[in-house]
Amino acid sequence: MIVNDLPKGTRCTGTVRINDWRRGACSKPATIIRDGKYYCGIHDPERRRQAQVLREEQARKKECQTCRARKPLWTYKYCPYCGTKYLG
Repeated sequence: MIVNDLPKGTRCTGTVRINDWRRGACSKPATIIRDGKYYCGIHDPERRRQAQVLREEQARKKECQTCRARKPLWTYKYCPYCGTKYLG
């Protein structure tokens, strides 16, 4: 739920990585309330879930349909692992 009238100074409850060992609180203002917690547009769990589904769909398009091996960046006319032939 996007809320326009949040209390002034409300910050996102998401965490950011400062370096390999430390994490800190997100400093962006909150724009969304999910399950009673405040989130900015970057840390919104629903938005992140949709982005993950999109990434999985794009990765699935790059797989061989037979053995699920990831196709390399260059295009073979066949899968080097199982031998499935492709057009092109």
